[in-house]
Amino acid sequence: MNFLSFQEEGFYKVVKTSLKNILRNPEINLEKIQDAVIRMNKIMTHTLQFLKLFLLHSYEDGTFPVLNKDLIRGVLKTVSFSNHKKEFSVSQELMNELSSFYIRNYLLSIIRH
Repeated sequence: MNFLSFQEEGFYKVVKTSLKNILRNPEINLEKIQDAVIRMNKIMTHTLQFLKLFLLHSYEDGTFPVLNKDLIRGVLKTVSFSNHKKEFSVSQELMNELSSFYIRNYLLSIIRH
């Protein structure tokens, strides 16, 4: 029986195991992975909260923005920073609007740890 016949029958085998069992150097790599997961969770939480506040504010002003990749990328770029060479291409006008909203509204609503 080959892999395709398993797929066609809906048969999958799931093996649960610890991440430590998969990593080659768990004492080094596990901490890096956990740190990356925590940082990504914080970035996504702030991105969603910022986007929600921005959309509510825009709706109340009567200027609802178009929800597209550029808006999401702009929000991600606003709430986080990157030291990678590849940057998102977002219009300067949108970035100015998001940055000013971040300073005027969002910074006042978050709790710093």
